[in-house]
Amino acid sequence: MKSYKTSIDINAAAEDVLGLVTTTEWAEKEARADGALAAKARIEKKDDVFVTLVVEREDPSRGPKGVKDVKTREKSVLTSTWDIKNMNSKWNVRTIGKEKLVKVCGTSRIEPRGDKCRYYDQGEVSIGIPIIGDIVAKAVVSDIEKAFPGKKGLMEASLKR
Repeated sequence: MKSYKTSIDINAAAEDVLGLVTTTEWAEKEARADGALAAKARIEKKDDVFVTLVVEREDPSRGPKGVKDVKTREKSVLTSTWDIKNMNSKWNVRTIGKEKLVKVCGTSRIEPRGDKCRYYDQGEVSIGIPIIGDIVAKAVVSDIEKAFPGKKGLMEASLKR
């Protein structure tokens, strides 16, 4: 299992960022920015306490060395449940057909900082395939850590519209 912890400072109020990240439009835009070839989001549940987003994705598969292979694709479902009052979420990714081998889960949190905020994300990636599982998990974590800082600009641009 490989884990990561990352954060970005966003030039927007925490409430505005929370409003953004709990929309289907953002979920689809974020998925495409993360490399999804296709993404369709829906709100599964929404009330005054929680918002649950479900994103069905299609991404390039990863080969034995963890390198993305655009010729083959894999489908996954990201489920993220946001606690509105506490501005945090628990999320998990289910890779279709590989549910017993691939486990990806984590938490996200928005922390107010005056008229700005900090967005935290941490997660764990476990791939239960002997020998190559850790190599692929390490590549996934590396991709997440490299891409995460780019969310700042994407979020800020999305909030200006």
